[in-house]
Amino acid sequence: MPDATDPPSGVTADRDAAGRPDWWRGCLVVLLVLVLWGAARPYGGIIGDARLYTLQALSHMMPGRFNDDLFLHYGSQDRFSAFSYLYSPFLHTFGVGYGSLAFCLLGCLLWLGGVATLATGLFRDRAVAIPAIVTAVAIQFGGGTLVRPGEPILTPRLFAEAVSLFALGAMLRGRNGLAALLLLLSLAIHPLMTSGAIAAFFLYHAMRRPVLWLAGAGAASIVIALAFSGVEPFVRLTVRMDGAWLASAGTLDPQCFITEWGATYWLPLVGSFALLLAAMRYAQRRERRFLAATAMAALGGIALTALGGDLLHNVLIIDIQAWRALWLLNLVVYLLGGMLWARVIRAGWANPTGVPAVLGFTYGLLILASFAPAAGFAAAPMAILACLLSLYEHHYCRPVSGLCRILARLVVACCLAFALLGLHYVMRTQDPFWRPLYGIGLATLALWGLWQLRGESASRRSRIGVTVLAGILAPLTVMNWDQSTPWQRFIDKGQAPPALTRLLPPEGPIYWDGDVTVPWLVLRRSSYFSCEQGAGILFSRATAAAFRQRFDTLSRLHTLDFDLPPYCTLGKDQRVLPLHRADLAMVCAASPGLSALIVTRQAIDDPGAAWTPPVPFPWANEQGRKISVARFFIYRCDALR
Repeated sequence: MPDATDPPSGVTADRDAAGRPDWWRGCLVVLLVLVLWGAARPYGGIIGDARLYTLQALSHMMPGRFNDDLFLHYGSQDRFSAFSYLYSPFLHTFGVGYGSLAFCLLGCLLWLGGVATLATGLFRDRAVAIPAIVTAVAIQFGGGTLVRPGEPILTPRLFAEAVSLFALGAMLRGRNGLAALLLLLSLAIHPLMTSGAIAAFFLYHAMRRPVLWLAGAGAASIVIALAFSGVEPFVRLTVRMDGAWLASAGTLDPQCFITEWGATYWLPLVGSFALLLAAMRYAQRRERRFLAATAMAALGGIALTALGGDLLHNVLIIDIQAWRALWLLNLVVYLLGGMLWARVIRAGWANPTGVPAVLGFTYGLLILASFAPAAGFAAAPMAILACLLSLYEHHYCRPVSGLCRILARLVVACCLAFALLGLHYVMRTQDPFWRPLYGIGLATLALWGLWQLRGESASRRSRIGVTVLAGILAPLTVMNWDQSTPWQRFIDKGQAPPALTRLLPPEGPIYWDGDVTVPWLVLRRSSYFSCEQGAGILFSRATAAAFRQRFDTLSRLHTLDFDLPPYCTLGKDQRVLPLHRADLAMVCAASPGLSALIVTRQAIDDPGAAWTPPVPFPWANEQGRKISVARFFIYRCDALR
C-alpha cells in the first residue's frame, strides 16, 4: 500500500508525457465530467424550494403583487439575501421557465468550478484532484440526507455553495484575503449555507493561531450587543419560541430539531463521519487539517442545533439552521472518494473484506444512490465497517481474520443485496421505469471513458475511442437532462390560460388544491394556503399563527394539501369525505380574505365552474399515493358567502 505522503500516479489530464499542455485529453475529461453531472443531477423544472425563491424574485420584480400571499405577507428571509436581485433580471428577460433554467445552469457551472477549485487546492497532485472531482460530481444522494450539495434546482444554496467552495479553495492556496471577500459575497447570497464554510475557514486558521479564538469571542460579544440593541435579525437571540409556534416548526421543519431526526437522517450522517475518519489515515498532514476543520464545523452545527433548537427554543439559533453546515461535510466526503481511489482502492481489490475493497464498495453504492436512493442507506453500514476495519488495521498492523472476516463479508453482502433491492424498487415505481437504468448507463460509460484516460499518457487509439464515446454520450445526456413533467413544463411557461382567468375573481388570494405554483407562476397572484407556505413559519410567529388557522379551516375539505405526511396531514382521520356546498361556504365564511377555492373534487350539490388544464395534473405523496387530475372545479367565495 503506498504511503499517503508519496506522490501517487494516475490521471493527469493537463499534461502529456513531455510536460506540455494536453488539451485533447483535458477537454475529454471536462466533457465526461459534464456527462456525469448531467446523469446524476437531472433538471426537474421549478420544483421544491425553487418555487419559493421564484415567488420572491417575482415579488421583487412586481412590487405589491403578492402582498397578500401567506408566505410573504408577514415578511420572509428574502430581506436578508441578495438572491432576488440577481434572479429577477433573468425572469424579466427570459420569462419564468427559460429564466429559471438559464440561471440554474449558471449556478451549476459555478458549482462545478467551485468543486474543481477546492479539489485542486486540497489535493496538490492532479492525479488525486481529478478523481476527487469525478466522485464529487457523480454522487448526488437524494435519500433522507439533511443536505445535498449541488442540488440541480434553482435556489441561493447552489450559488452560496459555489462561492464558498471558491473561497475555501483560495484559502488552501494561501490567499486568505480573497477567501474572506468571497465568503462575504456568499454571505450576501445565502447566510445560512455560508455559515458552515465560515466556521471551517475560522477553525482551519485557529488550529495554527490560537489567538484567533479571542477574535471569535469578540465576534460573539458583538452579536450579543446587537441583539440587546434591537438590531434585526440579532434581536431574535432574545426571543424564545412559544408552545404553539414550536409545535408548528417541529412538524413542518423537523430538520431544525435533532430530536425529530429519524434513522434516515442519522444513518447517512454517521456514514459520512465514518468515511471521513477512515480517510484521515491516508490523508497528508495539510489535508488532515482541513478535514478536521470540516468535521469540527459539522459537529458544531449539530451541537448548536441541539442547544438552540431542542433545549433553548431560541428563535435566532433555530433560524440560522446551523445543521446546514453538514453540506460541506458531505461534499468533502465525496471528494475523498477520489483521493482514496488514487491512493488506496486501486491497489487493494484482492481482499474483498480489506479496507480498500470495502471503501470501493462504499463509494460505488454512493454513486448508485444518485439513481436509487436506497443504495445510499446501504452505503452507511459499509462506511462504518470500513472505518472499523481501518482502525483495526492501523492498531494491529494486519487485516482482520477468522470470525471478524466472516462477519465483514456478511455485512458487505447484505448491503449490496439491499442496494439491488432498492434499485429494483425504483424501477418498479419510476415512470418511465427505464430512466434510472438510462442514467446509470450514462454514468458508467462516462466513468469508463475517464478510466481510459488514466496514466502518464493514454494511447492515441484510446483517445480516439473516448472521443467517439464522449461525442455519443454528450447529446444523450442533454436529451435526458430535462426530466420535468408535461405539467411542470406548463407551469414553467408562466402563461395564464384565458379560459381559466375568466372563471376567477379579478383580485384577492385564491386557494389551489394540490399545487401552489399555479397561482404563483401561472396566474401571478397570491395564494391563500398551501403546505409549502409553511416554510416561512420559522421566521415569523405571525406566519405560524396564520398558517395554523388556515390549516384548521381548510382541512375540513380534505383536499390534497392535507395528505402530505409527515408535514401536512390529518393523521388517522385521512378519509376522503363527500364534498358539499355547505363545506365550501363554511370555509369562505371563516376566511375573509379568500376570493376563490379551486379544488380537484366537485361538490355533490353544486357543480361550480369546471376548468380542464392542457395536460393532466400528476400528484403524489411520499407514501406512494398517486392520482392524475383532469379537471379542476372553481368556487368563488363571493357566490358562497
